[in-house]
Amino acid sequence: MKSRLLLVAIGLLLVPLAVCGGKKEKEKEAAAAGKVVDSGSFGVFLQGRRIGTETFNIEQKPDMSVAKAEVKIDDGTSKATQNSELKILPNGNLQRYQWKETTPEKAETSVEYKDQFLVQLVGTGQDKPQERAYMLPPSTMILDDNFFSHREILLWRYVASACGGTTQPTGCRIERGQFGVFVPHQQSSVTVTMEYKGKEKVPVRGTEVELDHFTMNTDGVEWALWMDSGFKVQLMQIPSEHVEVVRD
Repeated sequence: MKSRLLLVAIGLLLVPLAVCGGKKEKEKEAAAAGKVVDSGSFGVFLQGRRIGTETFNIEQKPDMSVAKAEVKIDDGTSKATQNSELKILPNGNLQRYQWKETTPEKAETSVEYKDQFLVQLVGTGQDKPQERAYMLPPSTMILDDNFFSHREILLWRYVASACGGTTQPTGCRIERGQFGVFVPHQQSSVTVTMEYKGKEKVPVRGTEVELDHFTMNTDGVEWALWMDSGFKVQLMQIPSEHVEVVRD
């Protein structure tokens, strides 16, 4: 499956932290812990049959935003388990991305910005990791093929770039946009084209709801995404591959 976090720009999502008693130590602890912007799970369906689950947590801290995810796939013939952690600085630049696969094989990769290059380390857990450098800006978004929460994050960037993060998509003019992303497993950069299609009623978990509809073209594969008024993606589809991703 073909699968910059600018959370600070999505002002409606960032609810102030609650602190108890007004004590400075508790305030510091709360700030260090951060605030959860979105968390939950996506069910992955192939031709109507559930084959996997992605569990994710996206948190904003004073010094960075952190998106953690785990995806488990079981299509009846093979199983796979992968974990990822994406760290983004307050200005939207990449700090570090780390991915690990524990089944069916052990493998890992990491990406971070060093000396004007995006540097990737690729290893199998047995051999010494190989280093690869790419001349890409630190603002380049990581878009992992297998983590659907990364597409929600990219969608936030798209809406924020058009609306400044202060209005709903229907409250501002959203033009078609393009973003350069780095796909770790392909070890290459690609251009993602995104477009807002307007509000639309679609069935989600058996109930028809009105959501904002977007399309996302990645490396020749077109995705359809539907986001609610709270900036949370409820549904994704890849029509050409008969894949549907639904928030649980």
